[in-house]
Amino acid sequence: MDLGIKKWMISLMLVQLLCTWPMNGLLSSGNTIAYAAETSQNITIGGFESDEEIWYFGLGTEFPGAKGEYVREASDSKSGAYSGKLHGDFSSGGKYVSLGKKISPMDIQKLEFWVKTADATAIVLRMKDATGQVHQQKIALTSNPNWQKVEITKFNGGTSYLHFGGANDGIWHGSLRNSLFCLRSLV
Repeated sequence: MDLGIKKWMISLMLVQLLCTWPMNGLLSSGNTIAYAAETSQNITIGGFESDEEIWYFGLGTEFPGAKGEYVREASDSKSGAYSGKLHGDFSSGGKYVSLGKKISPMDIQKLEFWVKTADATAIVLRMKDATGQVHQQKIALTSNPNWQKVEITKFNGGTSYLHFGGANDGIWHGSLRNSLFCLRSLV
């Protein structure tokens, strides 16, 4: 095996958000109007179960040379019938491959997902807020054959945190607009 060649692969499963979502409706009794309190609920933004579920694959073309692919994988899933598999090959250059999803704007408290990898030690998570500002952090992973749960509750911080675009002030502004998982080269 050529140790100079960097190929990484991760499998993602069931991306969920814990959202604060206002209740739809008012309760009215005479002249008194009671507004329903905001409640938290889990919303699945991706489970890889349908061909119609749209995920965007990218090769990080600003750094030419990366190869890779995203596939729906039926042979290995945490739950359900499918997982999403992201593969990156940086033997010809490049810095990252990515898998992203646009999301209807929503206020979130937590992002959680399951990941499995035999060779990657980290992924990079990018989340775009209401101003278009991208918040990026590195998520450490354990290379082993078991699924591991990842929970993110701080969107404007974390390991190797950086931000760009939008307000560009490092403050999380309201609702999530999209998320992107990046598999990076270690070179």
